[in-house]
Amino acid sequence: MDSIREQVIKQLLLKLQTITIANGYHFDYGDNANRSILRYDEEEVPAITLWSGSESTEEAYGYLTRTMNCEIDVFVLQQWNVIDDVIVNQIIADIQLCISINTPSFNDLITNILELNSDPILPENGSKLIAAKLSYSINYQTKNNPYKQ
Repeated sequence: MDSIREQVIKQLLLKLQTITIANGYHFDYGDNANRSILRYDEEEVPAITLWSGSESTEEAYGYLTRTMNCEIDVFVLQQWNVIDDVIVNQIIADIQLCISINTPSFNDLITNILELNSDPILPENGSKLIAAKLSYSINYQTKNNPYKQ
């Protein structure tokens, strides 16, 4: 049995896997959505990496409200005739749209999700990789047992 935290991460990854051109997004990152992959080679993108991070806890009324931070890294290749920051803005908007869509299997686990920031990462000299990093704070509740809500 997975902890509630692990269930939240798995459901978030499933949401990210829906980000495809066929579903109305700009790129097919969802076809290559992963957890905890630090680097991609140019032939491996577009891609998304989900990172689960630190967590804080507050107790109230017999429940623990947990706040988990996570980051989503998204990578695509530069496109000729398209300005790099236009692509970055499309990446950021795609992730924001995906997160905002009501997905019962995800939304039933959490009490809130809030975007903390989004950072464009433009290509370094000689690279064709364009990226964005979005940070989120996810609140969910458990009883004293991290496996029970």
